[in-house]
Formats: sequence, C-alpha cells, structure tokens
Amino acid sequence: MKLKHNLNRSQRLGLDIDKHVAIAAGAGTGKTTVMALRYIEHLLNDVQRATILLPQSPRRPIHGPGSLRTPKREQIDLGEWGGLLPSECVAITFTNEAADELRHRIRALLFEKQQDEDDPRINRTGLIEQMLSLLDEAPIGTIDSFFSSLLKPWMGLVNETPTKDNVSDEARPLLSKLAIKSAWRIRNENDAFEAGIISEHSKFIEARNRLSTGLGGRYIAERMLNELLKQSLFVEESESKIKKLSAGASDKSEAIKDYIQQMILSISRPGLKRIDELYNLALEWLNGCINFSNELDLANALGQNSRYAAYDDLVRSGIPSEDWEKLQWLSHFEYIVTTEKNYLKMKSQSSAMPKGMLPNHSSEKWPSGIKSISAVKGAKNKDRVKEEIIKIGKMISDLLNEHDFSQLRKMGYCAWLFNPTLAFPRHPEGNLRGSELVSFPLNVIPPEKPLMASISLQINLLEDLFTVQKGIQSILKKIKITREMHDYSDIQRLAEDLLLARCPDICRTWYPKGVVELLDDLPLNPWEDIHIEKALSLASEHVDVFVDLENRFEIVKSLRRRFRTFIIDEYQDTNPQQFRLLCRLFGRRKLESNEPKPPESPWDPTICIVGDLKQSIFRFRQAQVTVMLNTIDMIREINTIEMFKEQRLIDLRAKQGVSKGFGRDPRPILSKTKSNLFVTGDILEEKIEGSNENLLTYSLGDNDEILDYNIQNEREQGYLKLSMNYRTNGNLLLTLNDIFEDLFSKEHDYISGNWHARAQSLTPSNDLKNEQGKLEWIIPVNLKDKDEDKHNMMRPLNPFVENNGSKSFEREHELLAARLHALIHGNDCRILGIDDETKWLNLPSDEKLEPEDIMILVQKRKHIPDLMERLNNWGIPAIVDRQEGLLNQPIVQALYNLLNAAINPHDPTIMSALLRSELVCFNDKQLHELIKKANNSENIFQLLIESVEEGPKKNMYSRWNFLSHNREFITLLEDTLDFSDILSIYPSSEARQLAEQFISIVIVICSQVGGSGTLLMSALEDLREEGGELPAKTLPLSGAIRVMTIHAAKGLQCKVVVLCGLFNEAHHSLNTTMRNRLVVTPELMASQLKPWSSKEGIQSGMWQFSKYLIQSQIQAEYRRLLYVALTRVEKHLILVGGNNNSPAKISESNNIVMKLPNQENPTLGEMIFSGIESNSKDSEENPWVKPGNTLNIQPSKLYHNSYFQNGLNSFTIFHSLDCFSNEISNLTPFSKLKIEQNLLDSEKLEFQEVENKLSRSIALRLAPHKLDAAGACKRRHWLSTSLGLESESLLPYLKTENIVQTKFPNPADFGTIFHRLVEVGIGNPAISNNFDLPLTWKRKQNSKLLDNKVVSEIINELLPIDADEKVTRNRLEILSKLFENGPLGKLCSGKKVDGYSIDGLLTEMPFECNISLNPKGIELELWTPYGSQKTSEISHATISFSGRIDLVLALSDESNNRFLMAVDIKTEGSLYGFNQYDSLNGTPLQIPVEDIENRFKLNSSEKEILENHSFQLALYNYVLDSIQKNSKVGRKILPPSIYVAASGRLVSWDDSEQKIKQQNLDELLNWIAKSSMNQIEIDEIKRQPAEKSEICSKCPYNSGPIKLCGPLGSEIGLTENPLDTAN
Repeated sequence: MKLKHNLNRSQRLGLDIDKHVAIAAGAGTGKTTVMALRYIEHLLNDVQRATILLPQSPRRPIHGPGSLRTPKREQIDLGEWGGLLPSECVAITFTNEAADELRHRIRALLFEKQQDEDDPRINRTGLIEQMLSLLDEAPIGTIDSFFSSLLKPWMGLVNETPTKDNVSDEARPLLSKLAIKSAWRIRNENDAFEAGIISEHSKFIEARNRLSTGLGGRYIAERMLNELLKQSLFVEESESKIKKLSAGASDKSEAIKDYIQQMILSISRPGLKRIDELYNLALEWLNGCINFSNELDLANALGQNSRYAAYDDLVRSGIPSEDWEKLQWLSHFEYIVTTEKNYLKMKSQSSAMPKGMLPNHSSEKWPSGIKSISAVKGAKNKDRVKEEIIKIGKMISDLLNEHDFSQLRKMGYCAWLFNPTLAFPRHPEGNLRGSELVSFPLNVIPPEKPLMASISLQINLLEDLFTVQKGIQSILKKIKITREMHDYSDIQRLAEDLLLARCPDICRTWYPKGVVELLDDLPLNPWEDIHIEKALSLASEHVDVFVDLENRFEIVKSLRRRFRTFIIDEYQDTNPQQFRLLCRLFGRRKLESNEPKPPESPWDPTICIVGDLKQSIFRFRQAQVTVMLNTIDMIREINTIEMFKEQRLIDLRAKQGVSKGFGRDPRPILSKTKSNLFVTGDILEEKIEGSNENLLTYSLGDNDEILDYNIQNEREQGYLKLSMNYRTNGNLLLTLNDIFEDLFSKEHDYISGNWHARAQSLTPSNDLKNEQGKLEWIIPVNLKDKDEDKHNMMRPLNPFVENNGSKSFEREHELLAARLHALIHGNDCRILGIDDETKWLNLPSDEKLEPEDIMILVQKRKHIPDLMERLNNWGIPAIVDRQEGLLNQPIVQALYNLLNAAINPHDPTIMSALLRSELVCFNDKQLHELIKKANNSENIFQLLIESVEEGPKKNMYSRWNFLSHNREFITLLEDTLDFSDILSIYPSSEARQLAEQFISIVIVICSQVGGSGTLLMSALEDLREEGGELPAKTLPLSGAIRVMTIHAAKGLQCKVVVLCGLFNEAHHSLNTTMRNRLVVTPELMASQLKPWSSKEGIQSGMWQFSKYLIQSQIQAEYRRLLYVALTRVEKHLILVGGNNNSPAKISESNNIVMKLPNQENPTLGEMIFSGIESNSKDSEENPWVKPGNTLNIQPSKLYHNSYFQNGLNSFTIFHSLDCFSNEISNLTPFSKLKIEQNLLDSEKLEFQEVENKLSRSIALRLAPHKLDAAGACKRRHWLSTSLGLESESLLPYLKTENIVQTKFPNPADFGTIFHRLVEVGIGNPAISNNFDLPLTWKRKQNSKLLDNKVVSEIINELLPIDADEKVTRNRLEILSKLFENGPLGKLCSGKKVDGYSIDGLLTEMPFECNISLNPKGIELELWTPYGSQKTSEISHATISFSGRIDLVLALSDESNNRFLMAVDIKTEGSLYGFNQYDSLNGTPLQIPVEDIENRFKLNSSEKEILENHSFQLALYNYVLDSIQKNSKVGRKILPPSIYVAASGRLVSWDDSEQKIKQQNLDELLNWIAKSSMNQIEIDEIKRQPAEKSEICSKCPYNSGPIKLCGPLGSEIGLTENPLDTAN
C-alpha cells in the first residue's frame, strides 16, 4: 500500500494538480523530482483542474510509418483521452542541460509506469508508448527555445525581414559597438532615418549631443551607451513604470518628480517614525551645552555662521510636518554634526558627533564655534559635562548608526540633492550649503562652487537617456536586419508582437497613432486583454486595421488554447519581459459554443512555478527577484478566488473528499488486494505513517510538526516551501543554517526593498541528519623573515615569508594545493597546537578522495591561472570551465601576434611583437639587427627566413610567409598550432582548447568580413577592447578537480566544495557601474554629469538615489551568491582566504590573530564570520566574538570545540605548509628553462613519415539551388565554400542600383505566392486504379487556381505588407488563366496532351538523396616543417541533398506505359515587363512558339532558362530515378520540365540531351568533392573572361560598392563611394 517515490509532505502537496502552485525550493530539496512527477500526473489524471475548466487543445494523431509498435487495439484514441497530452504541458527550465534532465526524468517515470500493473489509469498497454512518442515534440526546454518554436509558424505575421543566423557571442559586442559608432555619425534627420531611427530624429540628435556634453566627451558617452545596450531590458522596465505613472498627467515632469519622491519616502518610513527620538536627543544635547554657555562661549558661536549656530537654529525650529522636509531636516542635522568629508562618504556607520561634540578639527572649513570641553573647570562640572553633553552626543551617534537611521540618512541626502525645499540655516556660503544649482545648457567655463543639478536638469537627463537608448536600439535592429541576424532578445520582442504584449512593429507604420498607443499600454496584469479591446474599439473606424488586429487577437487566443498547464523552473531568474510573455499565455483562450465557460479566476491554465529567491544570482542577465515575489502573491490570490468562487472545483474537492485545510496527492494508492479499489485518506491515517496519506493536511510539516497558522494559510493558497535537504550532511547543514539566518537578516539590508531574500531553514533528510560533515578554513599566516638566498635562481622563494613580494592569493592557492594533495592521497595532516610543548595536533586521514569529488569555486576568474599552475605543480589534475578574457590568454596572445604579423608583414612594430613572442623568441639584439635591415616596403617575413639556417625552423617561417601572401589565415594558425613548439611551451589540455577556440572565432569573423585581413584585425581589436565580453571556455575532463565560478556552479553539487578568495574585493560589478557613470535599475536609471574634466561631477539626487538602489540590489545578490556557494557541498566544506591587507599572524600564545575587515560592501569572509559570531555559543571563552573586529583563535581548541550553537562540534584550521607532511620539489622558471635546454641539447627530434596511408571517405551536404550557380561559375562556389565568403555583398544596405518603385511584391516573394497557389489549387484528375501510387498522389480535386477564397487565404498568409493586394491578385489571376489554358492545366483537368494523361500528381515533393562518387587518385598531403607527408587516400565520396520538387506528374500513354516527370515552376518574366495584352511586346519568355503543346520546340529564352537550371533539373531526375529503382512497379522517368508561368508553357529536352545533362551533373559533383579537399587546379577557379561578364552581373560577389570578384579586367574592392551611392 506504499506509494512509489516516497516524498515528504511538502513535495506531495506540490503534486496537487487541482490548483496553482508556487514552490520555494531550497537548495537540494528535490524540486526536479516534484516537477517530473507533477508532469506525469497531469498526463494520467482525467479529473483535474485543467480538464474540468478548460477544453482540449487541438489533438492530432501520431503519423508516420513505424511511429508506434503497439497494435492499434492497444492504443487509445488521443481525441478521447481524458488526461493532458505532452503537447498541452509546457515545462520551462533555465538551461538546455536542465531541460534534458527533466525530459529524461519524465521519460524514466513513464517507462516505470509501463511496467506498473497496479495503476488503474493505464487501461491500454499502448498508452505509455503513445505518451513517450509525443514527449519528443513536447514543449520542454528553455524559455528562449519555447518562444522561438511558438513564434516560428507565425514569423511572417510579425517580421517582414526574416533572418537566417543567430548573433554569436563574438559578434554581439561588435554589433553593439557598430551601432554606437553609427549613432555618432548621424548629422541630420536624414542620417537618423537611414541609420534605422523611425521617428523623433531631431529629438535623438539633441539628446545625444546633450549627453556627450554632460558626460565630458564622446569616449565616456560611448562607454555609457554600451552599458545602456547591455541593460536594455532594465531601461525599458524603468521607462515603462514612469510612463504608466505619468500617463494622463498634465505635467510629465511633475509626475516623474512625484514618482521618485514617493520611492525615497517609502524606504524612509521606518526611520521617519522614529525621528522624534533623534530630535529629543538633539534638544537634550543643546540644553546640556546651554548649561555651560559661558565656558563654551556660546554667545560668540551664535554670533557667527558656525556649526553650533546652525545646530541651534535647526533644533529650535523643530521638525517640519511634511515627510519630504523631515528628510531634509535630518540631512541638515547630519551635515552639521559630521565632518564634510565623512558626510559625503555617507557610510552606513555614521561618524557623527566625534567624542560627543560637534566636529571642530583644524582641517574643517566650517568651525563648530564653541570651545572644547577642556574649557570647563572643576571635577564636578567635568562629570556633569560627560553626563549632559558627551554621553548624549554619543547616544546621538549610536542612534544614527542604527539600521533605520542608516537608511534614513541616505534617503535624507537623496532628498536634499533631488529637490531641496528646506533651506539650510546659517551656512557661511548660503542656503544650499555652498553649492550652486545648474540646468541645461551648461556653461563652457565651469563655475567655482560645487554644483547641484536642478530638478529640471535631472528629469531632462533621464528623458535623454531613454531617448538615446531607444534610438541606438533602433540602429542596432537595422544593422541586424541588414545582416539577416537575430538575437534572443529579438525573438522575445517578436513574441511580444505575436502575443500583443505591445503594438507589433510591423503594424506601427500603418496603424493609427491612437491604436498604437493603446496596444503599447499593456495592463499591470499582463494576462488581461483590455488594451486590445480598447484598440479594437478605436480601430472600428478603420476597417483594414480592425480586421488585421482582430485576426491577430484570434491567433493569440488560439495559441493560448494549445496549453493547459505550465511548469516553470528556476523562476527566480525570470526577467520582467519573460514574465509578461508567459502571462500573455495565461489569459482567456478561444472557446467554441459548446465548451465549458472560463474559470472564475483570471488564469486559464494551471500554473506551477518553482524557484528559490535565495538563489537568484543572474542580475547581469536582468533577472529580478520581484518577479517571483509578485507571482507568488498572484498565485495565492487566484487560488483563493477559485477556492471560494469556482463551483466546479468546489464540487471536485467535495467528490474527492478534500475538505478545507487539506490538499491532495493525485497518485492512486491501491488496497492490499490490488483490486483497483482506492483506500480513503482516513484509513491510511490510521494504518500507515503520516507521509503516505492520500489527503494531506496543511497543518503538519514534513516531520509531522504543527505549523504556524500563517504557514498553513500559505500552503492552502498554493505557496509551498520545500525545506528538507537531501544533499548536505546533517550537522554541517545545521551550521550553515545559522550562517544563513544572519546572512539574510533585515539588519544587513543596505536599503529596504523587495529585492531582498529571507532565510529559510533547511532540514536534513532522515538519511543525512546524523551525518557529521566537515568545515575547514585555510588561512595563510605570514612567517617572520628567514635567511633566504634571494640570488639563487634555481631555488624558489618561500611565498609565506614576509616581504618576499608574494600576493595573498598566491599564498592561499599554494596552501590549498597542499591540502588537496593530502586529501587525494589520503595523507595525515596536523594543526597548530596549544603551546610550545604541544606545538602540533596530528589529524589522521579518514578518507582518500578522487579528484572529481572536489569542486573549487571562485568569485572572479582573474586569479585562476595562478591556481591552475599551483595545482599542476603539486601534480593535481584540474580543469577550469572557462577563464577570463580569451584574447588575454598567453597561448592566444602568441597566435594573435602571428596573425597580426601575417596581415601586416611590412610593419616593424607589429612584426616585433611576433619576433619577441614564444613562436620566435628573439632577444633584444636579434630583434634590433633584423628590424634595422627592413625598409618601409620590406616583407619582414623574408628577412626572418634569411636569418636562420636550413631546417624545420626555416621551413616553418617560409610556410608563414607563403600563407601570409595567399591570405590563408586559418591554415596559418592551424599549422602553427600543429607543428610549432607552442604546445611544448603550453602543454596543458586547456591551452590547446583555448587556442582552438581562438581559431574558431577567427573563422567566424573571417566569414563575416569577407576574408579581409584588415577588417579581421579590426574586429579582433574591438573584441579585445571589450575585455570580459569573450570568456575562454574549456571542456571538463573526467578524473579532475573542477574549477569554476559560483555562478557556473549553480545547480551542481559535490562531495568536497572549496570556496576561494574569502576576503577578495567584493562587488566588481558595482565598481564597473560607477566607472561607466551609469546606473540602471528596474525602478530608475541615472547618469552622473561631469562636463568638465577639471571639476568634480555635478551632484544629483537621482544619481545618488540610483546608486543606493543598485548598491543595495548588488549587495543583496552578493549574499545570495554566498548562499549558492555554500549549498553546493555534500560532506566537506573548505573556506580559503585571509585579510589581504592585514595578513594573519601567530601570537606568542600560539593563537592565529587576524583583523577582520569591516567594509561598506562586505566580502564573503565578513559575511560568513558575521554569521558564525551571531550564532555561536554565549560564552566568555567564545573566540568568535571579535573585540576590535579582531579574530583571536586557537586551532586545536576549535578542533575540539567549535563553539557553534548548532551543528558541527569541530572546526579545522590550516595555516601553513607545515600542516602537511607532503612536500613537492618546486621548480623556478629558470630551472625549468635549464631542464628544457638540456633536453634539446641531448636529443635530436626527427619526424617519421607515415608508412601506411589511411583510406577514408568524405561526406558533403549541398543545397540543390547551389548546383546551377556552381555549374555556371566554379569560382563562385570556391569563394563560398573554400574561402567562406558570405554570398551577400558587403555594405548591402547601401543600394547601388535604382530600385523600380512598384506595387508588386519582390520577385522572390511573388514566386513563393504563386508556388503556394499551385500547391493548394492545382487540379488532380487522380485515376484510382493506379495501385503503384500512394494515396497522397490520388487526392482528386478540381482546379482552385481561380477560387477567390483560396487566393485570399494565400495572400493573407504570404503577401508582404508593402505590396499592393489588388495588383498582386490581378497578376495571379492572369497567370492562373495561362496555367489553365496551357498544356499543364489541360493535363490537370483530365485531358490528354501530346499523348499523355495524368494518373496522379504530388506538389512540393520532399526528398533526401545521397549521391555516391568514386574520386580517383585523390591523395591528401599534410605540410610539416620536415616536408610534405601523404596521409590518406580518398576512396569514396558522398554528397547529400535535401529539398522539394515543385511538382511531380504521374503520366501514362495510350499504350498504358507509365511515367514520372518532375516539373520545376518558374515565375521569371511574369512581373516587370510582362504584357498581358501583347505577348510579342512583353518579356522574352512570353514570345510564342508555333506548337504551344510541344515541350521540345523552344525559343531562345526557353533554351536559356532550361540551361540556367539544368543541374538542378538533372538532380530531380536522379531523385525520381532512385525512387523508381526501389519500387516493385517501376515507372519510366521522363526528362524534367520547367513550367514557364509567363507563357503557360511546359519546356524540356529529349532523352539524348538528358543523358548529357546527367553526365554534366556527375562531372560537377566530382569537381565539388575535389574542391572541398583543395585538390583543384588554379585555372579552374580563374575569374570569368570579359565576354562572359553576363555571368558575373548576376553574382553577389560582383555587387555592391565593395566587389569581391568580377570578370577579368574589372576592378575588385571598393569601386565606388558608398555614401555617394547611398545618396
């Protein structure tokens, strides 16, 4: 009677498919199991929320031969199946790996069900096989892949310019940079329009210019704009919030001001409630001073503009009544009681009232005005002063340090800078504290005073940022369209267009402005359609707009109908755009009249979200914690509505016996007799342990504990918290829980906001709760200076000795390597003893670990090379997932220098870098002598060749020279990697991977820049400038320690986890933000104005507030990052690091003493030890209490007593290499060089020739339409395949020809439309007794080519938006009549033509064919520095083709002979120049012939069109011939024909000519095979002679301003000024 998969109670509640569920899944709590089981229950339950409230989606049977092995009688009718189908269940994960894992789990559970005889729901043996078959196409994947597949069938509806390629990681920063540079080149409105900005051109130019001026120049502005592009989603989110708030406001600036002030005030509320406490203390301090007015000389102070006078005025004036002015009052107060320097730092720890008095240091420009306390005489008076003044002053300081006031002080500073409405009293330089307000336009000469931005300047700057960001996004979009590329962000924007989350871009130019604005006004609840209904109402006056929008709305509702449940994983990493897109699918679906009414709640499908707010660490991907928080609230609200108002669900729960306070596990539990009878929940409550009841109470936790009422309420409303951990050993987990409690405490919130996570205590599972686990700290301790021979180059310096120049991370890595060596080899260790007598405490080894059991986590990749080197020195195998900056890796730098030299062989500076690199190794003297010989035009490669003796080295340099001359840059890099000594210098496996990654990037860029070396280096330089944009990736190896960042480790777990760099500088992203002078948050964005380099930036409340927002959000994420790092561990956690600025030392009492840093942005180490201190035992001996913020700990004592409140009793500390018995022989770089030199001197390397040549085959794939291009010009094929040049012209957006202005679609689109019309509308007489033909050939149909309904459907589907429907429809009608009256139309109507009649036909016949070739005598040679080596012989080649034949006719003659004939439909000559009234004056293909039905009687134009497509037609013939050879009843293959739409003719050649064409095809394919192996003669790929220039005129390589090829004698390269051409 036990259920399989014995889940805990919270997990089982997650299976309740009668409600929406939000699962907060703590680390290691088994969420994937819950998701997979929930998915299965959706499939197998015919009674659930989704089946009761929602109609079925469209269901299609499983087609295809061999799709199912189960007999038909054992299969279910999918249309009648009561549960959900996989196609109706959307499962979204964060990564492709996670999607594969979830699909695998679901598949395994289905296989398990297939063997389960007890589940009564599986009433047919074929059910599970059907589900498994459907699972392959189920929507399980990432959110990007889901929306991409959703969008694919509707791409033509939302995108008039289809794209081919996804933007690569290498191309993304280059495109952004190009867009920004294009923005600077815009001079006027025409330029802006040409660049891609659709509207408000002058506004963009003015905003761009103001930003450039305000930021201090173009360089800073470009850097800021690049950051804007990276965070475009946050920018749009911020703009959207402000736009909604200001909608309908009479004054937009006033609305923005109110929005920002309300944000500041909302954060200030807790502190404002306590401001009276501060005022009372301030008044008490003032009264205390008055008691000693003579001694302190208060009369003199009040007579000046002193601090005391300002204090007196401020306190006596009282606290203002308005909250906004209260904030400024506080800011004024703090300004008075704090030094100006400390005030401007605005740290969380206030330094107000130094020594209980007003600041009065000699360095202060603004004196306190009162005498020091020493002026008070007499012991009794001094005691009174301490009590009445100094003590109160310190109380003021302490109060300002409390969390509420820490936030209040920051918000007060923002309020003053943003909108200073409360004047400052008695400042010597005026009411603005000595500052001056400034607005646009800014003066050329900077003012002398400090500057504050006026509120108008701040709001203008914000609007300028929005304007410029939108403009650059438009420019970037135009660039991507031009290059036929798209990014994931483009897919999501198109999905927004499809789902009407905004007005589709494709409609913006022709929808009325009001309709566009309404569609852009998406409701706050994105699943609602109010904006569409309003837009439809307004559009009712415009019939075409109304019809189009209504059609789009119907599509949205139809798409919603497809899905009945959503399971969304890693929801905490969902960004606002993704949230909106998903919500658009949650709304009302299309319903038929007889289907159930919609749910009472606003969501149609059943929703399950799974995530952990504490693991949201992808802010750089613009994910927001608030998205999950808001969704949880929505789920709770919607479940409440359904519990009380949805009668169908109320009835369902009653029928199932589910009363209030209970949930349901939908899995069946059978009785002992297995008689398919269910056992009720109450019986199970009595008979079986609590975790196996069918009805689950919300009042009990996973260990049967009674839960708090609020938690019970949350669970009933669908909010579940999974807290039972199945990953980490119990006692280690309890210790970590205490750290997490402090880590997520409100006291650590920098400022309040809904981006903070809160602690969730994790409970060890029963299997792990008694397991101990280990916690260690590796803290390098500096040793006193020893006598070391610093001049001995063969002996390494000890990094732990003071003043040896070693860095803290080097000491940490060395000590870590020693510890890991001991773990892997099972060696004993020791720790520092209590005193000199027991100097060491030995720790016997209890386990020997494998390297793959260990994972090292780092925050940044900067120090990974040093870590890897030290692990390697200790013989420890390790692999890093990727390293920082591919182009900065040493092996890549060497190859980069070679490539640069090959492209610029005459440049001495560039060549010098190569000559000094590891590839040549010239010393200064050799370099000087060689460069001295070079003149301006000298090829320095030639001089390099001449400078060395005959041998492999000279051969290598000669090879470089040859490949440089021939511009074969890829081969240059590949040969160098294979045959130079570079892999001897960098022997690791990851070094080779990095080099190959660099070469692959060069290949990608080469293809994009047309093989140009100059453009290639320019692109690589741009990538280098981008820094971290291009990480170095390597593949993990088995049997090695894994080294990765914490971000990369998310979702992983390991037996031993090492966390490095505890005290490394935190918040790199925050520093980058400040440097770029741009802050972008979802709430607000701002930039710091600094127009004059000689002066500090302009102070701004918006900038300051945005800084606090982002600092708080980054700090909150940093805490979550630590949580992710610590929860990866299973058994053994090792912390590594010490204070980098003040290294730990050993005291005389054998204690380790280290000053803990106390920073505004705490490090990981500070956060960990703060958690340990706050949750350690309350004891006088507790070493974790840090007086003076100094740790004073004794390793042996902590090993025996950790002083932790919960969990581990032992804490191990290693401080020195002396803790480990193992030592290594560490070699210096000099000693390594000596060893390598000895090896080179003692051994002669020889290259052995390969004796046995390998016999191999090759396989190629080719598109059919490329055959004729290759046949016409082999050079064109060679340029495309061998050189990798794109087949589009460079600068294609600059048109070099005059485009004919026409209302027709372009020829390609028109051809598609006509092909589709023939496909759908062609007649088929279909003679039924032809048993050799499949049914698809014999679907009888009368011609529908002239059917208006069919034509309308096709036009609606395919006609571009800028083409005229009436003109297109008219031309289609003319061509259809030509078709019907021509020989093909007659055949298709059942008539005989030329003795043939049609048995059947098939349109758009798909084919896959492989053509085998037997290349003779092709031997592949490999160049080496030791001579060419023959490596293999090609024995066999295969070329694969896939495509569709437009039309295949099955024919028979009067003698009942049967035939097949391929027909290729061509619309050439049927658009421009076509004359419907006089064919003699129309296009050449209209010229009539005497016998129109004789397909062999041809005019010259018909011969030409056949010749132009002869290779493709020959391929079609081959395809049909291959099919018939495998057929029992073969049909003879007739020569293929072309249907000429312009004349209605069928044209072909006879059998003898066909044999020649087939031979030509064979010859061409053999040449293509040889070409792929570079086994062709140079004469075969020469440029076309001048007399064949007609061929070149149609070639893309000879088009555009930059010509890559052309007939002999013509110019190649930039042949015209592109700007002149564009104009």
